[in-house]
Formats: sequence, C-alpha cells, structure tokens
Amino acid sequence: MNKAEILQYLTDKQIPFTKYEHEPIFSVEEGDKSNLPNREKVIRNLFLCDAKKKNFYLVSLFVHKNINLKELSEKIPSKRLSFAKQEAMEQMLEVKPGSVTPLAILNNKDKNILIIFDSELQNQTIGMHPMENTATVFLKFEDLYNLLLPHGNEIRIIDL
Repeated sequence: MNKAEILQYLTDKQIPFTKYEHEPIFSVEEGDKSNLPNREKVIRNLFLCDAKKKNFYLVSLFVHKNINLKELSEKIPSKRLSFAKQEAMEQMLEVKPGSVTPLAILNNKDKNILIIFDSELQNQTIGMHPMENTATVFLKFEDLYNLLLPHGNEIRIIDL
C-alpha cells in the first residue's frame, strides 16, 4: 500500500485519524523544526535486524525517547541488533528511508517482522507517517494495534 491506499484503508476500517500534510521530514531534528502539532506524540520507528540478518524487527517508540540496542537485544532476545539495510526495508516494507512506519507492516507479505511497541505508547494518540514522510497521521495506539494484529506478524509491547 502507498500513502493514498493506507489513508483509504484507515477510512474503510473506520479508524479515526487526523492527517497533516507537510514538507518531507527525514530526521527528529527536522520534525522538531516543523509546524506539526503534538510533535511530542510522534513516534520514531527503527527497522532492525540481528547479526545474521535472518530476524527483522520494527521498533516504535516516542520520538524523543532514547533506546539502547544492546538492552533491547537482551529483552527480545536477539544477538547484536543493528539497522537493517535499505534494500531489506524497501523489499519487506515497501517504504523509503525516512518513511518507516508501523503501517508498513501491512505490506509485509511474508509476515516475518517482529513488531515491538514501547509500552509508553499504550492509551495514547500517536503520530506516524502514512507510508511517506510528507504527511503525519495521528490515531489511537489501540486502533493501530488492532489494525495490525490480524495481519499475522508477532507483536510485542515491552518497556523500552
């Protein structure tokens, strides 16, 4: 799914959301400088893999929260996490760098990515890109979780 298709999908599934169009945002710093409302509720998404590049993870947490990959690898558990290559991201999630989003899991046909949400996202309205970094949609975490759950990927909510 692309941006237009994901927005239509959210509408079809009757998931309430608010959308803001903006210039492309590629970094936390660019997001901070934008006029986007509720920037503190935007999430950062990391597409990671293990040392053997056999297991992949999509990790979502609030944009200004720090994460320690070594500690995360112990919680999953997985050996030596690192950022996955751009080619893997584009093949598995069908998004470009700067546009990683939990919504891209809907493009993961092989259902082979473990989704990890920080527990702080629960009971919050969170913002994320709708497949492109030229817009941000805000929706309830529980709506996102329930949207992704039947897709078949494993989902974990942990304290990051």
